[in-house]
Amino acid sequence: MTNAKAVNYISPTPFYQQVSGVSVQPVSKDYIYQGITWGDMILALGNISLFPGGVKLVDDPLEQIKNVISGKTPFIRQTVGSGTMLVDALQSVGVKMEIFHSVTDSNGGDVVVTRSFNNINEFVTAVKGGKTVTVAIQYGGPHMGWLVDLLTKNGLSITDINIKYLPNLFGDDSPETAIAEDQSIDMAFVISPSAATLTEGTAAIPGLSILVTTKAMNESIKDIILVRSDWAKDNKAQLKKIREGFLSAAKTKLLDGNLVKEAATIMFGSASHQNIADTEGLRDDARFHNMEISNNFMYSPTNPNNFPRKVARIVGEFKKVGLVSNGDLNIPVTDWNVKVSQEAHVLQADKEVTARIEQEVSELKKSGQGQVLFSDKILFEPNQNSFTVSEYGKNFDAVINYANTYPGAVLNIVGHVDPSLLRGWNKAIEFKKSGNNTGLMKVEAYLNKVLKSNYNLAQMSIQRITMERNNVQNAAERTSKERANAVKAAIVDYAIANKIDLQAYKLVVHGDGAGSPIHERPKNQAEFDSNIRVEFNVTNYNAEIQSFEAVQDF
Repeated sequence: MTNAKAVNYISPTPFYQQVSGVSVQPVSKDYIYQGITWGDMILALGNISLFPGGVKLVDDPLEQIKNVISGKTPFIRQTVGSGTMLVDALQSVGVKMEIFHSVTDSNGGDVVVTRSFNNINEFVTAVKGGKTVTVAIQYGGPHMGWLVDLLTKNGLSITDINIKYLPNLFGDDSPETAIAEDQSIDMAFVISPSAATLTEGTAAIPGLSILVTTKAMNESIKDIILVRSDWAKDNKAQLKKIREGFLSAAKTKLLDGNLVKEAATIMFGSASHQNIADTEGLRDDARFHNMEISNNFMYSPTNPNNFPRKVARIVGEFKKVGLVSNGDLNIPVTDWNVKVSQEAHVLQADKEVTARIEQEVSELKKSGQGQVLFSDKILFEPNQNSFTVSEYGKNFDAVINYANTYPGAVLNIVGHVDPSLLRGWNKAIEFKKSGNNTGLMKVEAYLNKVLKSNYNLAQMSIQRITMERNNVQNAAERTSKERANAVKAAIVDYAIANKIDLQAYKLVVHGDGAGSPIHERPKNQAEFDSNIRVEFNVTNYNAEIQSFEAVQDF
């Protein structure tokens, strides 16, 4: 990998332009199920008796489209991102599709590698500042919708970046070879084994690092099964059996050794030890949906990442660059007579679990394991304890957007107070120890003015001054945490009032006291005010936070 000419980029022809003039055929009685290289192949094989023609591996999106048109199958198996392009192409020839089941999320197996940015803040700032950022991605692959999520949820558009398309997901002519060999590539969407090769060990490419993974953005790649609406209408009972079969298999068959071997053989050609390990890796990289998760994604109006919203975002962006023909594309959801709550689904932890989560996250922070993906802050008044919607509504919207953009990460809410008072007591200790009476008198005047007190530092022992300093430090930490908690409570109330789902237990509060001022010695009111703040750090931790498991989803 030494020459950029080795990478063959493509100028893709949109799928809807590749199917014009074809003849649509009825679905065959011997229809197949077409799966893709992913862990849910195990589920498909566990239900093979439901498909008269069996299960076939069809990774090529255009082949999937042609199979539906020709009637070989009524099913499309794709991510939401690539699936919109396939549905658009099928609708252009009169074939209507609908989603009848969501299968999995990617839970860490997909990665954005970068050579240009330390975090997402830098990426967003660069694009908004007019820098040309070039992204390598497989055309029609699983990362297309993830790209849209990364852009739109950070206030960007697909037209703000330069995209280079590749035909393959890995190996030759793929994003991994592109970013390795082409210095013009700033970011590449790859799978985790490729990311490891690029960024770790002796074979790593200098200057490359991981920007973000689907461990943090674990709802950005949604895997779905679509069905021809005409076939579904006449075969509702069979379709229900298929959906229920996949849900049942997700509970009982994922660890079935024989099914894993069969999946390895279909996807990789044989049941060798390596192929079985790769199949198990695909399985373990996925979060398999239960009925509640699937229904919440397909139907819930309060889920900001639900299917209709995700499709609308993707279609809107794809239309801008000609990847779909219909900018108003609507993909119906099969009516399973699901009743979903109209109220926000806000998950919180009790005090005991919250304390355990805060302790775990604090230990991870101290050990330096966290990768800060995105940072923001709000300022408040020195003695402020309430945060109104009229004043902070835009901040609440932003924080909820962060939480729902990076649901696999932790959103650390960190309170800070101004360090001036603590610094005064620290200087008092310093001057007392050194015998600098002039300095001690200046500090005394400052402390008595600010605290409206009558300290006589010359007569106070070093132990007494240290005790006063410690009291101030402890009070600063309590105050900063109380205000961070007040901000969190206001955000949760805002989500409930506005009917927006929120994993509130992943909003983890910390009180940093006066430990991390923006201005150590503020010279004016603006600098003083900037120290009094709450920061929001979207942080990905490699280690699992065990206490999260105590909060039951759905």
